Amino acid sequence: MPGLDIRHVGPVVAGPLVAGPLVARSVVAGPLVAGSGAHPANPPSAQGTDLRPPPDARVLAPIAAVVDDGIPFLAARFRRGLDATRFLSVWLQADERQVAGAGIVGAGVAGGLVLTGTEINRMLAVGEEQDHYRRVNRQLLPLTERASSNHRISHGAHVMEIAAGADPADSRDPMRDVALLAVQLPPAAVADTSGRRNEGRIVQAVRWIMLEALRANRAGGRCPLVITLSLGSLAGPGDDSQFLANWLAWEAAAWQRLTGCPMTLVCAYGNAHRQRLVARAGVSRKAPMELSWRVLPDDHSPSFLELRCPKARAGKVWLTLHPPGSGLPPVRVGFDTATAQVIAAAGGPIAAVYPMAEQHHAALLIALAPTARLDGGTVAPAGGWAVTVRAKGGKDQVVTAKVQRDDTPAGYRRLGRQSWLDHPLAWDWDDQTRDWIRPWPGSSGPVPQPPAPVSRQGTAAAHAGASDPALLFAGSVKPRIGYPDDRVSSLYSAEGVSGFSDAACQPGTAPHQTGESRGPTGVALADDGSNLYGRLASGVLTGSTARISGTSVAAPAVARARVLALLSGAADPVPTGAVRDPLQGFGVLPGQQPYQWGSHLAQG
Repeated sequence: MPGLDIRHVGPVVAGPLVAGPLVARSVVAGPLVAGSGAHPANPPSAQGTDLRPPPDARVLAPIAAVVDDGIPFLAARFRRGLDATRFLSVWLQADERQVAGAGIVGAGVAGGLVLTGTEINRMLAVGEEQDHYRRVNRQLLPLTERASSNHRISHGAHVMEIAAGADPADSRDPMRDVALLAVQLPPAAVADTSGRRNEGRIVQAVRWIMLEALRANRAGGRCPLVITLSLGSLAGPGDDSQFLANWLAWEAAAWQRLTGCPMTLVCAYGNAHRQRLVARAGVSRKAPMELSWRVLPDDHSPSFLELRCPKARAGKVWLTLHPPGSGLPPVRVGFDTATAQVIAAAGGPIAAVYPMAEQHHAALLIALAPTARLDGGTVAPAGGWAVTVRAKGGKDQVVTAKVQRDDTPAGYRRLGRQSWLDHPLAWDWDDQTRDWIRPWPGSSGPVPQPPAPVSRQGTAAAHAGASDPALLFAGSVKPRIGYPDDRVSSLYSAEGVSGFSDAACQPGTAPHQTGESRGPTGVALADDGSNLYGRLASGVLTGSTARISGTSVAAPAVARARVLALLSGAADPVPTGAVRDPLQGFGVLPGQQPYQWGSHLAQG
C-alpha cells in the first residue's frame, strides 16, 4: 500500500513517530511537547460515532469559521439578539499539559478549553464581558503570556468582525443567522512570526472546525464551510509542497469527500512587499549572487535565511558565509551537503548552515544566534553578514534567498528585530514612499545592467504557492487619491513572481522557482485611503472599535463575500480569469466602499 497517506496532527511520542510503518510518511515534525514519565502514552481512541452525512442530506446554510488570535466570543456583533450567541463552539488553544481526565487532544492531554454555545450563553447572562475573558485567560495562560482578549484590540477581533460581524438586532442582515466556529491560537504561536510554531496549531484548528461542523449538522444535513486564516509566514519552499499548502489542500479534499460540499480557506497573501526580505538571481560562474544580510543589534530572537536552487544542480552551486568583522573565518557549504556547518566563537556556536530536505529544491538554512540575550549566552555579531552564492558552468542557476520573519507582533513584548537583505547596487527611487528602497530594476542601453538580486517579487506567504482552488489568497488595495472608486495596491501587499524565465536576469524579468505563486487570487479593500490606513471594525469588547491594516483585513472581506454568495445562491464574487497580475491577481472584490466619516462600521 505505498500510496496510503496517513495524517495525524497532535502530540505523539518519539518512538512511534520514528518507527512508523513503511506505508506511512512523516510530513512534518513540530516542536516537542513537555511530558512526564509518570504518565503512559495516550491509549488508542475508542470507536467513535460516524458523523458523515448521508449522500441525500439536504444542503444547509454555510458555516463561517476563523482561526486567529484573541477571539471575542462574547461580543454583541456575534450574537443573534441580545443573549444568544451565534458560536456553535470556540476552542481556546493553549500549550498541551497532562491532566487526569480526557482532554481535547487525547486521553490524559489537555490542549486548551472548548466553550460550547450553551456555555457562552451562560456567560452572556451573568457578569461583564471583560471579567469572563480575564477569568478564562487566568485559567489557561501563565502570567508571562499575552492574553489578547484582555486588551481593547486584538487581531482576531478585527478579522472576526469583517468576516462575520452583524447587527444582533437586525433580522434583515443575512450574516446575523450564520453559525460561527473559531479557534484562538496560543500566544506563543502568534508571537513567533517565523510561523514554525503555529503551522501545526493551524492544522489542528482546521481539523477541529471540520469535526465540529459535522457534529453540528449531523441531524440536519451538510453544509459548505468557509474558514478565514489571516496568518502565515515566509518560511518554506513557496510551492504546493509547503506544509500548510499541502495539508490544507488535503483537508479541503477530505471535507468534499465527507459531505459533498466545498470547504474554502481564505488566506492573507502577505505584507512583506517592501520589507527587503527576498532576493533572486540567475547565478553562474561569472555572475555570483552577493548579498549583505543586515542583522540588527538588540535582537533577542534568532535570525534565519533560507536559500534554494534547483535540486538537479545542487552539486554545482555553493554558499560562502562571511561573518561581519575580521575575527571569525568564513564557512563554505555546497547545496548538496548532508551535514551542518557551524561557526563558533569563544563562548560557543553563533551560526550554523543546515541542509533542508525539500521535494523540489536543494535548500540551505542559515541560522544565527540572537545579537542580544538576557541570559548571558553567546551572541552573534550584528552587522552585515556577507552571503555569496556561486555556481560552476556557464548556465544560470535560479537561486532564491528568503529571510524568515523574526520581529514581534504588535502588543507582544518586543524582543525580535527584523533582519533584511542589502546589495551595493540594490536601490532605486520609490515614487510612492519617496525614499530609496525600490529594488534596482536594471537598465538597457549600450551596456545593459541586470536588476539587483533584492526583489519584491515572491514576497507572498509561503503557502500561497498552493495550487488547490479551495485555497484563496487575498491581497489588499486602497482608493486611488482623487478617485475614490478606483483601487491601487496597498504599499505592503505582497507580489507574486512575473516574467517567468529560467534565463539570465534581463531587465523587466525575474527568475523563478517551479510552483511559486504568480499573484493573489484577488484583492480587497484593506485601507480606506492613502492617509487613512486600515479598515474600521470591532475591538474586543462590545461597542469598541479599532483600525487595522494588512492583507489580514482583505482575507476576511473575501470570506464574507463568499458566505453571502452561498446564502443567496448568487454568483461567486471572488474574481477569476486567465491572466493573473502579480499584485492584484484576477481583480478587485466588487461592492466595497471606503469608510466615510459619520457612516456606520465599515464592513467587509
